[in-house]
Amino acid sequence: MSLRLRIILIFFLLVALSFSAVIWLIINDVRPRYLEAVEESVVDTSEVLAALLSGQVTDRGLETAAVSAAMQAAGQRRFLARIYGLTKRKVDLRVYVTDAQGMLLYDSTGKDEPGADYSRWRDVYLTLRGRYGARSTRTDPDNPASQVLFVAAPIRKDGEIHGVVSVG
Repeated sequence: MSLRLRIILIFFLLVALSFSAVIWLIINDVRPRYLEAVEESVVDTSEVLAALLSGQVTDRGLETAAVSAAMQAAGQRRFLARIYGLTKRKVDLRVYVTDAQGMLLYDSTGKDEPGADYSRWRDVYLTLRGRYGARSTRTDPDNPASQVLFVAAPIRKDGEIHGVVSVG
């Protein structure tokens, strides 16, 4: 192999390695920033809903009719929002509410019936213990793009946790 061919091969190898390093740095910097932005807005949403639901704590327990009606109305709304390359036409937020024991009171998707035990789900478990509760779950285990971030907030009244609202 001639010296000229070796120099050209080494040059292209260095360019390829440099390009790979730049791509690796971008991916490892952009992904955390993206997830931070998503998580921040989900935290805000869960805290707003928790504040709303704190006014729904009664002697009989936690009433979820207000959040249920709001989510049902939001689910029926149709709009067209062009967000960069994404076209959004409907609300696809998932909200579920549990009582102080982690038993499901409301799920906006209707996937589970009230009374289902969510107490071991990381977001609910940590929030019921007064800590920051979040989790990331794939809706399809074989599809990494189906990952959903859930963030929970405690529903408090008079300083006591009466339940958890989680937004995903």
